Amino acid sequence: MPMVKLAVSNSGIALKGLGYLTAAGGGLWLASNLFSGKESQGPNMDMTMVNNAPQGQGGPGWEPIVGTAGAIAGEMYYSKTYGTWMGKNFKIYQQTWGGNGATGGKLKFGKKVSTGIKIGGYGLGVWNAYKIDQQNRTGQITDGQMYMEQGSNLITTVGGLYGAAWGVGWELGRAVTNMEWYQEAKFNFWYNRWESQVGPPSQSNEALWYYFYQNYKP
Repeated sequence: MPMVKLAVSNSGIALKGLGYLTAAGGGLWLASNLFSGKESQGPNMDMTMVNNAPQGQGGPGWEPIVGTAGAIAGEMYYSKTYGTWMGKNFKIYQQTWGGNGATGGKLKFGKKVSTGIKIGGYGLGVWNAYKIDQQNRTGQITDGQMYMEQGSNLITTVGGLYGAAWGVGWELGRAVTNMEWYQEAKFNFWYNRWESQVGPPSQSNEALWYYFYQNYKP
């Protein structure tokens, strides 16, 4: 089965044997030169390809990074897990010692700063949840994506160091799926799988290929 060469640019996607897909905004793709070299083949074959899944992975950009940094900082200033705290001189001590004027004190400084950071993190988590909800309401992400993003946001917000590690992994995964090489590989995989089932694009199976482009989710 031949691999499909996919050329992605800001203006659209060139498809071997099919023509050209151009992003028309609002989740719409305009297909040109499909099969017969025309943009439309009559009232029964509207060549505006509808992408049922909203574009983009959704979720905030900078919020998880700040939240992760805050979770780590809060744990450094006062950690029940590791039995340590950090003074205003940025040195870490065991909790068996209460500190002095130079360090600010375990409770007066270390725990107080840690608590403040955690409260700020909770506030950021609430804002994050609101932003995800708004993305769903405006159609930027699907209901399924919203549930996943909200779940990840909750883990990152209340999970401490483990939540921070989760947040880092989640955002790294998002970054990978937004890379051009990943999108090309994903498209080629599903294209070739569909082609093995219905055959190469032709006049006889254009309705099946139309269905493919309607339902393909980047």
